[in-house]
Amino acid sequence: MGYFRTDGKWAETEPVNLTPATNPFSADTTSPVVELGDRARVALTLAITAFAPTSLDVTVQGSRDGANDWYTLGTFTQATGTGTQRKVFPAERFVRANYNHEGSGAITLTLEGEAA
Repeated sequence: MGYFRTDGKWAETEPVNLTPATNPFSADTTSPVVELGDRARVALTLAITAFAPTSLDVTVQGSRDGANDWYTLGTFTQATGTGTQRKVFPAERFVRANYNHEGSGAITLTLEGEAA
């Protein structure tokens, strides 16, 4: 995957999908782990299309081995309804998203983007 820059050169990118495996969801969850290799940044778009709880906190996390020592790469602004946010985060070899769900009710969303 990639795109042509305005100067005509090819920029190689890697697709990233951190959408929860169960979607919609109504409790705290994490996304599947995605290996990015040596990519330096990941640009993600959070698109919430159905929202019933009080709030949702989405944290993008990184790990060197994909199993242990997860740490925060960054967070999205707390969601209190439907909408879209786009943010760029530093990348680690492995990334995942942690979804902290407050209140009751289901959320339907996608969290997708690209790593470069």
